[in-house]
Amino acid sequence: MQELERHAELDGGLEVRVLVGGAQPRCDERRTQALAAAQRQSAQRDQQGLHLRAVPVAEPLARRQNALHARLGAALHGSNQGQKGVRSRGHAGGGNLIADFSADERRSLVTRRYQALCGGLADISSRKADHLDLAISGDVGFRSTTTLLECVRLVHDALPELAYEEIDLSTTVLGKRLRAPLLIAGMTGGTARAEHINRELAAIAEERGYAFGLGSQRALLKNRQALSTYAVRDMAPSALLLGNLGVVQAGQMSSAEVLELVQLVGADALCVHLNPAMELVQEEGDRDFRGGLSTIARLQAELGLPLVVKETGCGISGSVAARLKGAGVRHVDVSGAGGTSWVGVETERATPARRPLGEAFWDWGIPTAASVALCARHGFDTIFATGGVGSGLDVARALALGAHLGGIARFALQALESGGRDGCLAFFDRIEAELRTAMLLSGARTPAELGRVPRLITGELVEWLRQL
Repeated sequence: MQELERHAELDGGLEVRVLVGGAQPRCDERRTQALAAAQRQSAQRDQQGLHLRAVPVAEPLARRQNALHARLGAALHGSNQGQKGVRSRGHAGGGNLIADFSADERRSLVTRRYQALCGGLADISSRKADHLDLAISGDVGFRSTTTLLECVRLVHDALPELAYEEIDLSTTVLGKRLRAPLLIAGMTGGTARAEHINRELAAIAEERGYAFGLGSQRALLKNRQALSTYAVRDMAPSALLLGNLGVVQAGQMSSAEVLELVQLVGADALCVHLNPAMELVQEEGDRDFRGGLSTIARLQAELGLPLVVKETGCGISGSVAARLKGAGVRHVDVSGAGGTSWVGVETERATPARRPLGEAFWDWGIPTAASVALCARHGFDTIFATGGVGSGLDVARALALGAHLGGIARFALQALESGGRDGCLAFFDRIEAELRTAMLLSGARTPAELGRVPRLITGELVEWLRQL
C-alpha cells in the first residue's frame, strides 16, 4: 500500500505526517476519501516539482526517527563518538553521561526529543498540507451561499468618451503604488510545498504590480526553520507584501514579538485574521476568542506598521466594522462568504463526532458584496474585497461597492497548479482585460472613478443592506 507523503526537508527541519500501519489519526473515512482524491490530482502534477512522492505507509516514522538520531547526535552523544563532556538529566557536573544510558533509555530520550521538536510543527504542517490539497482539488466551495456580487449591476455608458488605452488601473494602497487594484491573497505557508507556491505567486505579483499576501505565519511561532516557506521578498522586492497572524496568537505575544514576525518576512503590513467559525470546527482549533478587540487596538497603537484586520471566509459585519473603526483600525479585508468555505475545509478534515457541526455551518457567513458595502459605510482608508472574487467583473463590482482592490486566492492557486506560471499569467491577463472593459463600459477611467459610477443593487443584497 502506498501513500502520498510531502517532501519533508525544510532547511534541515522536519515536516511530519505519521502514518503507521495504515491508521490515520484524526481522520474519518470521508476525510480520507476527500484528501485521497485531492492528493491523486496533486500527484499527477509531480513532474512540475511540487515535492510529492510515494513512500510506503509504514516507513515514515522509523525513517524520520533515524534522521532525528543524526540531527540530535551532537546533543545526545557529543560532537564525536568518543566525546565524554555531554551531560544529561539536568546535571551540570559529574555523572549521568549520555554514554551511561541504556539503549532503551537513549531511545526513549530521542523519542521524547523528537516529539518536543517536531510535534507542534507536524500538526501545523499536516493541517496546512491538507488545506492546500482541499483548496486546489477538493469540493470545498460554499454550497448555496454566493458572494452576491452578481447582485451588483453596473450601468452601461454608451458614450463613455474614453479610449481603451486611457483606462488606468493603477492605484495606491498602504503607501505603495500598484499597477492594478489586485491582491494575490494569502493562502499558505509552513509546509514545504508552500515554498514553491508562495515564491511563484510572489514573483507574478512583482511582475504584474499586484499586492501579495502570505498565509498564516503561525508555523513560525513553532519553528523558525519554516521561514523558507514564507521567504518571498527576494522574488518580490518592490511588491506590497502582507504578513499574516491570527488574532488569538497575536494576543499571546507582545507587540515587539509580533513586529519581529513581520520583519522576518520583510512584510510592509500585517494582516491580523479573525476565524472563529473555522477554529470551532477544527479539531485542534482555538476555543477562546476573548480579548480580540483589545489585541487589535494594542497592535494598531504600538506596531508601527499598517494593520489590516481580515476575516477568513465569513465576512465582516457592519457592527464589527464599527468596533474596529472605534479601535483605530484603518484597513480591513472582508474575506466574505461565497468562495472557499474554510468551515468546509475543516469539515473535510474533521472527526466523525465534529463533522456534523461543520456540515451545519458550511455556508455560514456574510456574502462578500454585503460585507464590502457594510464596511464602506464606516470610512476605512482601505477595503480589500476577497472571498470568491474570480473575475475582473467581480473586481469591478466590488470597487463599485466601495472596495479599493480585489483579492484572489483559490482561483489563482488553481491556475498555477493546472497551468504553471504561464497559466497563472494568462488567468490574470483575463482578469485585467475584464476589469478594463467593465471600467470603460461604465465610464470610469480609474479605480477611484469606478467607485462613483451608477450601479443597481438587486436581489438578496438589497435585503442585507436594508436590514443591517
